[in-house]
Amino acid sequence: MQLFKQFFHLKSGAGLAFLKLEFIRLIYPVKKLFLAFSLIGLLSCGDEEKVKVPKDLLPPAKLTSILADIHLAESRVELMRVSPDTATVVFKRLQAEIFKKQNVSEKDFLKTYDFYLNNIKELDKIYERLVDTLGMREIKVSSTKPSTADTTGASELVDTTGAAELKKEKMLKIRKQMQERKADSKANPQTETKL
Repeated sequence: MQLFKQFFHLKSGAGLAFLKLEFIRLIYPVKKLFLAFSLIGLLSCGDEEKVKVPKDLLPPAKLTSILADIHLAESRVELMRVSPDTATVVFKRLQAEIFKKQNVSEKDFLKTYDFYLNNIKELDKIYERLVDTLGMREIKVSSTKPSTADTTGASELVDTTGAAELKKEKMLKIRKQMQERKADSKANPQTETKL
């Protein structure tokens, strides 16, 4: 305190009291902000509310199956190396076949997918299942192909060091493609292609 009085050349207690009041006046708003941010932080740490999925939407398992078929169809079209217009027509036809095979209308699919686009955490769960489903399908297909065993008969070892990164990259790519489709369908609601 002596050092404080010497620095500011304060001789009386009135000057010191003035400085204390100024200090309190300056700190009070900071205290309010600190309390406000602390309260917001505590409230944000609460339990997540579970999103209620409306009953008229497709079940998550069915949506996962449809999305897996759609992404496989998309890959087939990409491998065809045709013009973009032809690719769009072929993809629309394949997509219609998928909806018919799954006994789902395109309207119901889009309604369900729009719901999940607005609930990203739920969509992430769907895409985690989708990546697993596609991985299982890949394993099933690769197991039906004749294996390339070496002369000793030992089976090939699969490199899984980057499997998690590949899954995440694939999931992000798929989500981006579906969001682009949604944006395109909202931009052109009257444009429908007849197959």
